[in-house]
Amino acid sequence: MIYAELSGGLGNQMFVYAFARAMGEFGATLFCAGNYAGVTQTMPIAIYFQWMGGNTDVAIFWTVVIMAFSFVVILSIILISNAMESRGYRRDQRALRGEDVA
Repeated sequence: MIYAELSGGLGNQMFVYAFARAMGEFGATLFCAGNYAGVTQTMPIAIYFQWMGGNTDVAIFWTVVIMAFSFVVILSIILISNAMESRGYRRDQRALRGEDVA
């Protein structure tokens, strides 16, 4: 039942927003969660320290990796969503309006 409510665009938008937010939690990780080099370092923190340490090439490389990964995930979500809709997995529009579909 819950999946049926979220199977349209709203569910996909929530997933993409959550993914983007998780990728950007730089400040919270740096200041609150701690940063132990080699133990709890996240990718944004590693990029930051590489950049500040003068390793610009390494920082740019990992930035491109994160951007490519994000692009692939979002593109996959869009393609899977479109494939599901074309196969009829989208919930009936009458049910979304609250009408009886039985």
